[in-house]
Amino acid sequence: MNHVDWNDLRFLLAVARGGSAASAARVLGVSYATVLRRIQALEEGVGTPLFDRLQTGYVTTEAGLRFVEVGDAFERTLTGAQREVEGQSADLAGTIRFTTTDSIWI
Repeated sequence: MNHVDWNDLRFLLAVARGGSAASAARVLGVSYATVLRRIQALEEGVGTPLFDRLQTGYVTTEAGLRFVEVGDAFERTLTGAQREVEGQSADLAGTIRFTTTDSIWI
């Protein structure tokens, strides 16, 4: 296994989820050619095909499924960490107003 770029996992996940390079390109906001290059680079980096290219679309190979699992876990971990950090830096401030009826007894 040669060099694997973590950024390429985004492309792998987008192709696996959308079933095609075209759908991945739309989701990621890049060109079709960019998706193809990044998938090819990832496959060269790991030394094995990650997708079977069929007329009906891209289907993940066994190796591809393993990398999808890794990509999903990485994405969840990164998203969780981002939420934690954002939550720590967000100081809540402001007025809270409650509306109620006169029939509530305290």
